[in-house]
This record gives sequence, structure tokens and C-alpha cells, in this order.
Amino acid sequence: MTATGGADTPLDRAHRAMEARPDDAASRLGFYEVLAGAELLLLLDAPAEDGQAKPLVLQTEAGALAFAFDREDRLASFAEAPSPYLALSGRRLAEMLSARDLGLGLNVGVAPSSILLPAEAMAWLHQATLQRPEEVAASPSAVRPPADPPPGLLAALDRKLATMAGLAEAAILADLSYADGREGTVLAILGAPQELTAAIAETLAETLHLNSAGQTIDITFVDAGTSLAERLTRVGIKIDLPAPEAPPQRAPDQPPRLR
Repeated sequence: MTATGGADTPLDRAHRAMEARPDDAASRLGFYEVLAGAELLLLLDAPAEDGQAKPLVLQTEAGALAFAFDREDRLASFAEAPSPYLALSGRRLAEMLSARDLGLGLNVGVAPSSILLPAEAMAWLHQATLQRPEEVAASPSAVRPPADPPPGLLAALDRKLATMAGLAEAAILADLSYADGREGTVLAILGAPQELTAAIAETLAETLHLNSAGQTIDITFVDAGTSLAERLTRVGIKIDLPAPEAPPQRAPDQPPRLR
């Protein structure tokens, strides 16, 4: 097994940031967030049959581990022979491994992000990805700047929202008060189509949970151009989403016939 070449992957970069600041909780959470959202290739003991996949499991100093990789060439370098694998997300892999009390060998020996994660780490990640923020619909009586955003939250939101081009106009973090006396912090999503709100909330759920330092942050969807949107924009912390890329102009197969 030798480290493979090629460009760094998001997992490589997140792992490097975590290694550079081992005592920084935000860096560790950032790594697990990237791991949860990554597409991974789980090495199997045998080809899957009847919808059942059996991971290759080895006993190591970190306990019983399955092995997964974020690129095919990395898996091939580790296995050193054609091997069956299953492609799945990190959050789905955490669910599978926690049910079997298995840890994870990630990119072992073949990438900068090589790491052994014990079973407790995969169980924690599975529980973390089950969390979902509440979606609030009540009208606030007061809007304020967020008093004390958790360390690393804004950077994590900026990274996640950068991958959601065209799904909404912006996201705004703010503190709200309601007529019934309740107070709380919300992430307001401006200008999202109704049919996308559930998907957006699910996409942002892990980022909020993993980077909120135990603070409850709800999600609310606000129509752009409304008075509430204007109030939020004035006092909250706004993160614009990238505009969708214009589709490439396709040249005609043949020039038009002239008359």
C-alpha cells in the first residue's frame, strides 16, 4: 500500500486542518461534517447479494474496522487486487457501522487523510446525523444580531452554502423574540422555492448540529422582499448563496441554410 497521487480531496483538506489544530473542537467537527457528506467506497468481503453487503472487517489496534476510501484509485491501491465495494455516503456508512459496532479505517495508508476511527466515533457520527433542526413558522416580534455565534459555525455555513448554488438567495443568522416570550437563534433562508425547503433543511441540519456547540438553532424560510426579510438583512449575519451557473451555449450541429 502506497499513498496515491492526485489532487487533494475535501477529506484530505479537512483532515489536515484537524491535524494542524488537534485541540480545536471546530476543526474536529469540520472533519466529521465533511466525512458525513462524502461519497465513500466501502470495501466488501464479497460481492453484495440480494441487497446485502458484508464489509471486509479486520482486527486492528483501534478494534474491529471496516475500510472505506473516497476515490477508486485509493481503494485499488489499498486492496492491491480487484475488489468488490459499495458506494454510499458517510452518514449512511456511519449508520451501517454503528449497528455492527464497527470502526472505520479511512483511506488507510493511501492518502493524507489516512485515519483509524473507532466504533465509538462512528456511533457518535450516526447519532449526530440523526439530529434535525426544528422549522419555525411563527412571526417574530423583534430581530437582533446573533449574540454569540459558536466558534466555527459561520465558516462551516459558508462552506456548506457554497455548494447550494441557486437553491435560495441567501441565509441569515439572527436572534429572534416572539410575542409569547420565546427567544432563539435562527438561520433564515431567503427566497427558497417551497418545493425545496425540506431538502434545504435536511442539507443544513448536520452543519448546524455539528457546529452549534450545543446551541439550538432553528431554520425558518422567508420570502425575499418581505418586511421580515428586510429586518433580518439589516441586523443579521448574511451569507449569500452563489448564483447558478448558466448552461453552456450549444453550437448547432450544422450552420443554418441560407436562402
